Amino acid sequence: MTTPTIEQTVASTLENIKSQVSAAADKGSKEALELKGTVANLDGQLKTMQTEMNELQQKGQRAPTEQALSLGGTAVAGMDLTQKSTAFTIEGKAAVSPILATTHNSSGGTGAVAGQRSDKVAAIANEALTIIDLITVIPSTSSSIEYVQEVGTVMNAAAVAEGSALPETKFDFKLKALHIATVGHFTRVSKQFRNDAPALVALIDTRMLFGVRQKLNSDLISGDGEMPNISGFVGVVANHTAYSPAAGDEVFESLRKMIAAVEDAEYFPNAIIMNSADVAAMDLLKDTAGNFIAADPRTGLNARAWGLPIIKSKAIPAGKAMVADLTNACTLWDRGETTVEVSESDGDNFTKNLITIKSDGRFQLTVELPKAVIYGSFKGA
Repeated sequence: MTTPTIEQTVASTLENIKSQVSAAADKGSKEALELKGTVANLDGQLKTMQTEMNELQQKGQRAPTEQALSLGGTAVAGMDLTQKSTAFTIEGKAAVSPILATTHNSSGGTGAVAGQRSDKVAAIANEALTIIDLITVIPSTSSSIEYVQEVGTVMNAAAVAEGSALPETKFDFKLKALHIATVGHFTRVSKQFRNDAPALVALIDTRMLFGVRQKLNSDLISGDGEMPNISGFVGVVANHTAYSPAAGDEVFESLRKMIAAVEDAEYFPNAIIMNSADVAAMDLLKDTAGNFIAADPRTGLNARAWGLPIIKSKAIPAGKAMVADLTNACTLWDRGETTVEVSESDGDNFTKNLITIKSDGRFQLTVELPKAVIYGSFKGA
């Protein structure tokens, strides 16, 4: 019997009872009057049930006790989930192939099972910008830098007898000029990518800015100074004082002598710059008893030699080293801030829905005191 038929039967029966009770109540029967109140209460409950049933029917739902299972629900309901077997039976037929999550993943861009997206981006590691951190930076107000370099001074101060002439000290300066170099790069992304992946675009902006500083960090050592390049410590011969190791000298002997050379010029060395491969070789040096000389594997790395920090840089060739007073020997001129700019007005960006992201800065290095920078090989013949 369907739900509407049941409702009609109950309603019809209740109406008959109400008629009989009302007739008896009209005759003054006390029991009939009490029964009439009970019937009225039942009538109210029936109307409430009818309203709820109508709402369920309008929503297309079934009563909880009559809710039907889907084909997949029927299959799962008939499975014994305590067993390891993945086969199940539908209408007496066994499924011959299990449904595996590995065949429905989204690693290739398709599949029914969506992959979990990590909120992290596997970015490339950044190189430490320690050279820049140790150099005095001064804002520039022009597109070129003129400076006076002391190239040769002989101090001849001496004690003299009364009436005798004082010795002459000779200064040798040279006026130099350098252009402000522009260091920068650009990339393009689509407008859709910018809107759909703002976190990645922010990462690109940061990486673009870092890329400029990374190139500058390298060119401060190896730049040749020719237009439009940076004038580097090593790339320009006039920016450092050459060092030649004595026969048989090893790395620690040479580094100590290079430090002494800076000190002899009355400057204060504050850094050693070496290739990372050479620093690793230093850490692995052992004495005749097999003990490490420069490092203790149990306490971690201590990148220092003779009390000075060692800066690792790929711009220094293997087998070479530089010892310098970076605070006093040089100046890094910065013509404006390093910026990141975004524009659609680049080529055919507008018609292709592309955006150009550009990052650049303008810099130049002047080495006023080349005697405070010692550079050369550290291993003697």
